[in-house]
Amino acid sequence: MTGKPARLLLAGCLWLLAGGVVTGLGLAAYGTLPRVGWLRPVLSLVVFQVADAPFLFLAWTETRRLRWDTQDRRPLHQALSLRTWLTLAGVTAAALWLARAGWIPPDGVAVVWTGLGATLLVGGVLYFVALWREMR
Repeated sequence: MTGKPARLLLAGCLWLLAGGVVTGLGLAAYGTLPRVGWLRPVLSLVVFQVADAPFLFLAWTETRRLRWDTQDRRPLHQALSLRTWLTLAGVTAAALWLARAGWIPPDGVAVVWTGLGATLLVGGVLYFVALWREMR
């Protein structure tokens, strides 16, 4: 697989990887809590809804850029724009750093990173939908 399909596949895998790391940190933080209750998962859903718009807009613009690219022989590292590379790397690095530094209590890590990671996972799925459309 070369060209546009390969770049869409790579971009989708990178989004899913970033989302998996961040969601995993959130779920691990949920595992350390003595009691989860009902409020924290609802707050994770609220974080997901708030973070959904900017991240999905970024994924949508990237998939549109990749699908309408007329040059078929671009390098794979150009699957994502610099803005998207920095966003994914920044969110993942911030998740790792803030969770390990202990600056945010485990409750906050669990709520925020689970919702944010789920948003990144949904963004990764958008790339696979675009790949499916491209292959039809």
